[in-house]
Amino acid sequence: MSTISQDPSKPESATAVADPDIDTGRLEGASRARIFAILAVIVLFTEVAPMQYTIVAAALQKIAPTFPGVGADINWAIIVFGLIGAAASPLIGKMSDVWGKKRMFLVCGVLFMIGCVLDAVTSNWALFLIGRGLQATAIATAVIAYGLIRDLMPRRYVPLGLGITATGLGLSAIAGPLLGGFLVDSYSWRAIFWCMAGFTLLMLPAVWLVVPESKLRVPERIDIVGAVLLSAGAGLTLIYLDKGRDWGWGRPTTVAWLIGGVALLVLFVVVETQVPRPIMDMKLLFHPRVALVLAAALFASLQIGVQSYAIAYMAQSPDEANIAGKVQQGSLAQIQAQTGQPMPPEAVQVTLDPGYSYGNGYTLLEFAVQIALLQAVVAMICGALAGALARRIGARIPLIMALAIFVATGACYALLPHTGLLHDRVTDSITRPDWPVGS
Repeated sequence: MSTISQDPSKPESATAVADPDIDTGRLEGASRARIFAILAVIVLFTEVAPMQYTIVAAALQKIAPTFPGVGADINWAIIVFGLIGAAASPLIGKMSDVWGKKRMFLVCGVLFMIGCVLDAVTSNWALFLIGRGLQATAIATAVIAYGLIRDLMPRRYVPLGLGITATGLGLSAIAGPLLGGFLVDSYSWRAIFWCMAGFTLLMLPAVWLVVPESKLRVPERIDIVGAVLLSAGAGLTLIYLDKGRDWGWGRPTTVAWLIGGVALLVLFVVVETQVPRPIMDMKLLFHPRVALVLAAALFASLQIGVQSYAIAYMAQSPDEANIAGKVQQGSLAQIQAQTGQPMPPEAVQVTLDPGYSYGNGYTLLEFAVQIALLQAVVAMICGALAGALARRIGARIPLIMALAIFVATGACYALLPHTGLLHDRVTDSITRPDWPVGS
């Protein structure tokens, strides 16, 4: 075995990975059946994070009534997952290099399962968010999975393994919406967390028994300070963006959240340039070639995230009686403002239904079949095509094509009508006074 080069300009982890003679436990002589069994278990285990995206985002309107005092802050059920996951992923990735990838793989699974159980049983908003934060560690399983595949898979299978890990086996994209819709419609929103906890409980022994541990270890100190600065700075900034409209964008007490968040993020960059083993190598990140690639990847990731969440939000509409009642209440308020005369209560004969449905009256399962399933299938097909094109002509052109399609899709969402029958019926309630409300 060759000695690891002690080039001070390169981190030890990067040098170790680059050395082809380092023993990482690569399964060069293993059978194809064993290799694909290991790959399947790794990929299935990583699907818990995207599965919750496809299920929880669409089920938010069913979750919200359990926390009546939360209001628009129900979106923090999604925000806290992404925030903690983004901050924890580089830290957990470092831990996996130091303490073992399989070990941290299992730790993330246990924390995810605990978070799911906590959310399945609690009716306290703070505890619910703590559960979502524990579930967010599952985002790091993708980072660990890439490392496991790089260390364990025979070299000829590494590109295939990474591609399959990126696209998944279809469990989260196809089965996730259908399963979530069935569970919520047939039982309650708590059933989706019980289901994800049960899936993780089944996968933990499979990972323990099937996936070997990587032999690669990198003796490094964990940059806890950098992780705290990154998560705190991003959290304060997101609080300002989320609550700025309610609190007043320009109020000093509101702007203080933004100033504090930006200050912590700047301090994070300063600290990362000084510590010997940073979570993120700032010199590498700020290199023009790397920065441009990361900016494109960040933009693409934001588009994918917005696409995933926006479809579910756009399809969620108040029931017709609810909308019509609010429309007539709005008209009554306009009359009072114009005449200056209070209107008697008997002038309003509207029965409000606080319920919500999905587009065109869909249930959650019908939404999954009619909308989410098609989106998932198209995404998987395009992902496979993009991978094939990238091997032939490089990744730049497929990336540009994908971004162009996203831009065109966004323009269609913004400019074309998509409210359907519900929009027409509410419009009739405004333009036709004789149209019975809620009929």
